[in-house]
Amino acid sequence: MSEPISYPTVTTPLQPLSVTAEKVDERLNFLKEKTSYSGAESGELTDAVSYLTARAKVNPATSVTTSSAALNTLKAEIKQAQEDLQIAEERVATLRNPGKDKSYYESFFPINRPLTQTTIVILLAIGIFFFILSFFIIMKGLGFNLSMTAPWDNPELTAKFIALFPPIIVNNFNVILIIFVAILVILNVVKK
Repeated sequence: MSEPISYPTVTTPLQPLSVTAEKVDERLNFLKEKTSYSGAESGELTDAVSYLTARAKVNPATSVTTSSAALNTLKAEIKQAQEDLQIAEERVATLRNPGKDKSYYESFFPINRPLTQTTIVILLAIGIFFFILSFFIIMKGLGFNLSMTAPWDNPELTAKFIALFPPIIVNNFNVILIIFVAILVILNVVKK
């Protein structure tokens, strides 16, 4: 019969073992063969399990795994903090300079942004055009007719210019123009 093994308390991972592996293996084989255990043997098994659990807790491999998990968690928190910092920097930049950048939600129309110099010029030109157009419509309604001619409006010159093109293009000019405009619109939409 093999004698019971007393297990030392575990305090550091580098504690030397007073019990050899052969003795532990011999004792475990002896206890496996038994069908019933005495109180001392049950206590010995409980001590062995608690000793092995304590050894596993102070094992460097266990602490490395724990450190690795903590490191992965810390890396994820750092990445999230960097993303939050990037969002905060973008918000501050839009608050400091609202006309510089536009967000996805604003699209191209400047509701909350100041107008740029080119936008002001374009809106002014469109306003002047519609003002002149409405002015001429009102003048025509009042009976004033304005007739303007251009040098290329000469019928003889127009006939000579049209003779330069083949008849199929001249006869189907409206269809060709509509197809050309449709192609330009499609290419513009696909480009975006």
